[in-house]
Amino acid sequence: ERRHLELTTSVANNLGRALILKARVLENGKVEILEGQSSAMLHTYSVASALVFVPETVAEIPIGGKVEVLVLPN
Repeated sequence: ERRHLELTTSVANNLGRALILKARVLENGKVEILEGQSSAMLHTYSVASALVFVPETVAEIPIGGKVEVLVLPN
């Protein structure tokens, strides 16, 4: 399921490419980006309940900014 949710922290995209970040949807309906985004960080895959998409044209998203979220099935 795709949603547009508010971020609990800011996101910086210094790479100039699209990012897909592991995240968790909180009970208040906001989304939290998880620490450890490296593909080698397997723990974050196990606790993630969503993926956040940051387009390559976006350099930064502030706290409270809306992002496209793909909610993962339980």
